Amino acid sequence: MGIVTFNRRMPQLINPDSAEYKALFGDEAFVPLTPISTSADYKCGAVSNELEYLDDYIAQLVGGFDPDNAVAGDLDIIVKTLSNLERIFDEADSALLNRVYSLLRRNGNDRWNTKWALRDAMKHFWPTNTMYIEQSYIEDDAAVNGDFEVGSGGTFTGWTEATSASSTVTEETTTPFKNGRAAKFTIDGSGSLVSLYQVWSSEPSGKKKIGLFYKDNAGATDVLEISVQRSSDSKFYDFANNGWIAADTETKDLPSVGDVWTFADAYFETDGTEDLTITFRRKAGEDTYNVTIDRVEYGTFQDYSSTSVIIVFTGELTGSLMQLWPTSGRDNLLDRGECESATAPMVAGETVPVLSNATWVQDATQKHMGSNSFLLTKTVAAGTSGYAVLADDEVTSNMHGFSAGTTYTLRVQVHVPTTGGPLGTEFLIEFGDYDGGWVFSSQAGVATYDAFQQVSVTRAIRAGATGVTLRCVLHSDAANTEYVYVDHLWLDAGTTDIDSASFFDNDFLGGEGGGYSAATYQDILDRLRPAGTKARIESVPQGS
Repeated sequence: MGIVTFNRRMPQLINPDSAEYKALFGDEAFVPLTPISTSADYKCGAVSNELEYLDDYIAQLVGGFDPDNAVAGDLDIIVKTLSNLERIFDEADSALLNRVYSLLRRNGNDRWNTKWALRDAMKHFWPTNTMYIEQSYIEDDAAVNGDFEVGSGGTFTGWTEATSASSTVTEETTTPFKNGRAAKFTIDGSGSLVSLYQVWSSEPSGKKKIGLFYKDNAGATDVLEISVQRSSDSKFYDFANNGWIAADTETKDLPSVGDVWTFADAYFETDGTEDLTITFRRKAGEDTYNVTIDRVEYGTFQDYSSTSVIIVFTGELTGSLMQLWPTSGRDNLLDRGECESATAPMVAGETVPVLSNATWVQDATQKHMGSNSFLLTKTVAAGTSGYAVLADDEVTSNMHGFSAGTTYTLRVQVHVPTTGGPLGTEFLIEFGDYDGGWVFSSQAGVATYDAFQQVSVTRAIRAGATGVTLRCVLHSDAANTEYVYVDHLWLDAGTTDIDSASFFDNDFLGGEGGGYSAATYQDILDRLRPAGTKARIESVPQGS
């Protein structure tokens, strides 16, 4: 009936001059306070004050249905209910609201998004049922054997398997997502455990992302859970509240999606350097079902926007990767960086590389894109490194066209074979300059095998430098005759931040016979991505 009316209609049988009346109902006219957070009206009495507080609290709840007034968890509920959008990691309320309003202003048409614009454009080149869009993609994938290609049967190199009763993990070779194998969980009906996990070692603090593709035959239940445990105190990540807890109870749960490859991701954050155990585990319950996972990646969650178009194809085409950064059009400062010439990739204008305890020859066994790569083979026993210089000399008085005081970035794609190759971390690229002595910046690869990975290093040439060198190196710990394949070497002036270009060449996406040249797709990406967004196209071979 309202507080003012309540005060006016107070029972007249109660003496208004009594202390009890004044304590309950006050001895002055009710004056509303706005906004109200506590009962604080002077001399209004306890009942009036509490009713006023209750009235304002109810108004806040009702007002929460207006997204402008909603925050945190309440905002998440409203957004999910009205638009099916989800907060991206620790996205600010204002940023999430902006996406909601953008959707509403377009009458629910979400095709203005980069994701859908890219899909609409690419459907003229590739069937939509072979195309996937990943936003905020992982650039520094640290997963070992994430595509499960290495191993046999139910054994996957780099992964530890835990099973019980009749639940198993086996290889899926009929319809994997990528290449020839995936990991298939077969769940019995008695709630038996089955999981795969691996340890992400010595990972520094920061925001992290896990990505994977999965499919199942379970129906309407959650089928898989992702767990992350840190080494320092054995705590688990709480995906519901973004923190660390003692019990492994707040996992990232993946719902049933049916027999269709579907992308899923999870985000978490660490406060210091940790060994992180990443586990993929059947969801608790007593249902009988299968769930298959493939192309597992984990790495750094970048602080800028990025979008990847993943195109899956069958046949003889080779996998490839094209990346485009917001400032495109920079020339490759290396000649023959695509490795399609028998003359080695080198600094522009130079043709005869310097070799130290290594051979460096064109080879067609593995290729990132195109038909060839360069094979780097060590020719000395462990204890001494072997390397190829991407220049025709390595002297203190030759700058090879580099400018003192300028920053440069070298990127290469490297394939480390399981058989005959070194450890993934025993391949390095080194970038050095001479100013009274040689000083190098270097970057090693990661423990990824039988697949190409990108390795990059950035160096600001010292102001007094008189000489520069670039090397592809097999570490001194590598054994004699161990080898790697190197492809798509790219050098440009700039840093690895969002203002760099990383577009490798104009070869065909998917290798020869892959249709339009990469330059066509570059034009599409360049026109569709918003300013400040990094974009790439990745072609994934299936069944090979």
